[in-house]
Amino acid sequence: VLMLLLSSFWAVFQQKIQRVIAYVIVAENGISLLLIGMQSEASFSVFISNLFIQILGLLVWSLALKQIEPESDLTFESLKGLFWSKPMTALALLTAYFSLTGLPLFPGFSLRLSFISICFEYGTFYGWTSALGCWILILTGGKILYYLLFREQKQFTKENKTQRVLMGSSILIL
Repeated sequence: VLMLLLSSFWAVFQQKIQRVIAYVIVAENGISLLLIGMQSEASFSVFISNLFIQILGLLVWSLALKQIEPESDLTFESLKGLFWSKPMTALALLTAYFSLTGLPLFPGFSLRLSFISICFEYGTFYGWTSALGCWILILTGGKILYYLLFREQKQFTKENKTQRVLMGSSILIL
């Protein structure tokens, strides 16, 4: 539970998008360890299903980061306004992040609810700390959303048709 809570807390204060996803991965590892440690049929089922979403989400995330210029340092400041020049890349980043963190209407949401309900079965401390950690991760996604939509003078190269098709198909797969 501490891995989830502390890593989600530290993700809020990061200035580079790679570090944010690194803290999300640490939080996901904490969730996985907690689910395995509970040793119930429901927890194993949620663990296996969540593993599938994690793999797909991280593939889409890395594919989207690959589409951003290599000279970019990937700080939030350098990604301002990415949506306006590379909309499919920005949508792929957001879809992958919110799928990993369990925002409603994204693939990870039902698994996140199941995880939190399993934690509440083991005690209110586990339930509330898990819910708080998951909520903080979703709020961090709001920060990512803000910077990707914020209009800035920095000009990115436009996406070509192949990149748009690749990003669109990866979003649909996720």
